[in-house]
Amino acid sequence: MDKKLLKEFAMKSRVALHDTIRAKLTAMNVTESANWTQNGELYQANINGKNVVLSADEKSRYDKLQAAVKTEGIKTIVEKAAYTWFNRIVAIRYMELNEMLPQGKHNEWLGIRVLS
Repeated sequence: MDKKLLKEFAMKSRVALHDTIRAKLTAMNVTESANWTQNGELYQANINGKNVVLSADEKSRYDKLQAAVKTEGIKTIVEKAAYTWFNRIVAIRYMELNEMLPQGKHNEWLGIRVLS
């Protein structure tokens, strides 16, 4: 079996995931602090010219992500996220092809397609 195409696909997918994740983190402005105002249970800030509103739970996750970027660096966070998502997508596709996705009450395959 020629593994060259598989290697090329994996490398291109990894780069695409890296670029997408880095763009999302940049759009979320996680490398800089924003001035958040609290209105009830919602938090509001202007990030890159957009009005962003987060719930308390979302704000907590945002703060954790921002702290991780400061501690580990954006490059490491992007690498971890890309690695995790690539592995998840490959695992889902493998399960899909081998009819291992959700089964019904009597363990029959439901024919659910996730990635195709």
